[in-house]
Amino acid sequence: MAKTLYRLAQWNCRGGNTKFVEIEHLLNDLAPLSLFLNESHFYSLSSLQSSAYATFRQDRVQSPEDALANGLGGGVALLVKNGTAVLRENRHNYTGAKLSEWIALDIIPESRTAAIRIITGYCPPDKDLDTRWLEGQFDEAARLNMPCFFAGDLNARSPLWGREPWNLRGTTLNNMLNRLDLQVVKSPPTRLQINTGTMS
Repeated sequence: MAKTLYRLAQWNCRGGNTKFVEIEHLLNDLAPLSLFLNESHFYSLSSLQSSAYATFRQDRVQSPEDALANGLGGGVALLVKNGTAVLRENRHNYTGAKLSEWIALDIIPESRTAAIRIITGYCPPDKDLDTRWLEGQFDEAARLNMPCFFAGDLNARSPLWGREPWNLRGTTLNNMLNRLDLQVVKSPPTRLQINTGTMS
């Protein structure tokens, strides 16, 4: 049986401000080293606190007027288990046509001696996916001989990771995977469409 090196979990929560209980259940049930949250919808007054996890966020940059007119959107967060050494935090966001949010952490898990890099990002379905920052994170980790893990919601479709049909963001992401010789870990469908009962 293969040994589990790191337990990581990802969830597009579509608004973490009203889902603190669900987030706490995920942390208690799965006990991941890190939980990757997408579409967190957090803003300056949001406070996500867990007794067993530290929270690192990249909220969407938007004006109060925009938030009132269009509602809160986007944003990402990484929740990291207490006892984990955080060596570096790197946050980034694109605005305009390439709107997206990103965060990366270099961490040393408890009882380990080597660092790993964890990254999450969110790109809305109506925006252009720009992978330059993400590629830079992988390139740097490779130079440092540091294992690197990404999980997020880029609205990128490809049969290679179980999301059909292809879309432009899927092609963009696949081109990056090929350039950097990265491995995809496929997961079963995780999104339930309530009105149809279908999974994607």
